[in-house]
Amino acid sequence: MRFTLYGEKLKGGWMLTRTNRNVPRPVWTLSKLADSFAESATDKSILKEQPNSISTGRTMEEIVRDWTKPGDKDLRQTKLFDEI
Repeated sequence: MRFTLYGEKLKGGWMLTRTNRNVPRPVWTLSKLADSFAESATDKSILKEQPNSISTGRTMEEIVRDWTKPGDKDLRQTKLFDEI
């Protein structure tokens, strides 16, 4: 599936591809398409320029910590995806 994002952090064309069709759980790969928003040899990676979450300001380490700490799975999922 190809789609375009117009977000604060992620912009431009993206492709979501399903691989490993012959296994019980397929693997999905998200790839950035080559466009004017793609990283170049002179531009920094968006992950280096803006490493924290746009919606929560948390670092990836904080997101992983909150996701993996013991507790209610549904609450963790809500916290990860619905926090604004």
